[in-house]
Amino acid sequence: MKNKEQEENSLSLAGMYDRPNDYKEYSFSTEVYFVGQLFRGLVTDHHIKTFRFESVLEQMCSKNPENRAGSFLDIYRLMTEIEATDFDFEWEEKKTYRSFADNLSDILAKIYIDAKYETNIDEIINDLETLYNNSMLEENVQDPSKVIAPFINGGYGYLKKNTFPVYVLEEFIKLLKTSSDEKKRIILNNLWGRFDTKERIQNPKYEELPF
Repeated sequence: MKNKEQEENSLSLAGMYDRPNDYKEYSFSTEVYFVGQLFRGLVTDHHIKTFRFESVLEQMCSKNPENRAGSFLDIYRLMTEIEATDFDFEWEEKKTYRSFADNLSDILAKIYIDAKYETNIDEIINDLETLYNNSMLEENVQDPSKVIAPFINGGYGYLKKNTFPVYVLEEFIKLLKTSSDEKKRIILNNLWGRFDTKERIQNPKYEELPF
């Protein structure tokens, strides 16, 4: 929920530019639009002829909400996809990522509609290391759902019959810790792509409400 200062800033920004087709009140989508317009103004004012993220800016500034990125997480992911063209992962790095992503996909079954993806990579690494330290003497992680937890803020369903090898977790942690910040973002963005393929379900607690 916006506080009074944030609301005043939003209204002042809305008065500076043409309003999008879906403008009735401020939403995440219209926020993307106006911030996009603000950045477009900066690019124009500074006479920047070649802007690397021009395609992203176009999606932010679309008056039609159907053609506009719906959230800043979407913007983050679009920018990460563009950055990925500048990086070449070694074969061993790809193997490590795919082994982890495949095992994670085999465990994760469903994600609640109101769940969000975790964006803080340092916290993800810390949580995965804690899990590894508690599992290093085992062949498989004893509670495989805990491998999913660092990546998703919210509820999800998982398959209890599937196992997650500890060595796969260990190798993935090493990959993250030795990767540059840019590569970390690319790895995380690719995992989100895996999550996007999972079924989204209503949070059961909302289904229990009597209205």
